[in-house]
Amino acid sequence: MEVNLKVVLPLASRDAGDESLYQKELAAAQAYFDSTVLGLNRSTVYFVPLKGMYTHLSRKMALLGAFVNMTDNIIVGVKGTVSLRLDHSGAEAALVHIKFPSAFMGRLHPREALLVQLDVPVKRLRVDKTFEASEFVSEFLNVEVIHPEEELTY
Repeated sequence: MEVNLKVVLPLASRDAGDESLYQKELAAAQAYFDSTVLGLNRSTVYFVPLKGMYTHLSRKMALLGAFVNMTDNIIVGVKGTVSLRLDHSGAEAALVHIKFPSAFMGRLHPREALLVQLDVPVKRLRVDKTFEASEFVSEFLNVEVIHPEEELTY
């Protein structure tokens, strides 16, 4: 099933006027979603890793990815755990617990992908390395979403 997605920045970045700073990343992410069949067929929020840049000095990876709303409802908050496996490197990425309130993410409409960067601690990797989307296997676990009518309780 082909899915048309629109890649968007978090509200916090849009409010800060940072959109022009991220045009290259937005365009690359949009091109990836336009050209890749991902099999996002359940009504949930997915995390799709796009690119990771590991720096051995900090032992962290700057991970560019997108939270994709495949539900039929607007979401104003999301919480869960991102689990990553890095193919063919022997590296181990830490679990990343996220909680995005509406002040950060804004309103994520159905079939929108929220572009974010996460800092992920990594073990068993001894050199700087760039990972492409195809080198990741990811899961978004324990997903909780907040809809506009529930926003005051989040």
